[in-house]
Amino acid sequence: MRCTSEDCSGTYEPREGVHTARRGDQIVVINHVPAEVCTVCGDVLLMPETVRRLEVLRHTTAPPARTVPLYEFTDAVSASASRAADASDRRVRVATAIIPS
Repeated sequence: MRCTSEDCSGTYEPREGVHTARRGDQIVVINHVPAEVCTVCGDVLLMPETVRRLEVLRHTTAPPARTVPLYEFTDAVSASASRAADASDRRVRVATAIIPS
C-alpha cells in the first residue's frame, strides 16, 4: 500500500517494532509489535487488533518477560562537550514511532 504521508513516495511493508508507553510512573516496553512501516519516511500504521492488544499489555499486572535498563537522557555526557562544535552539529530529523499513551 502506498504511504499516506503527504509528499511521500514510499510504500508500507510489514515489520515488527518496539512500543513504549507509560503506566503511572513505570515505562512499559512491548517487543515484536506487528506494524506496517513506510520504506521512505518511516510512518507507522497499526491494525485495530494490534492497538487493542497493546492496551491489554499496557494494563496487565502479569510479570514482564524480562526487564530492560532505563537510562536518563540528562545523565548522558554531551558529545559536543568533549570536542569543538563543527559543521556536523546540525539538527537532524529522525523518524520515531511513538504512540500516545
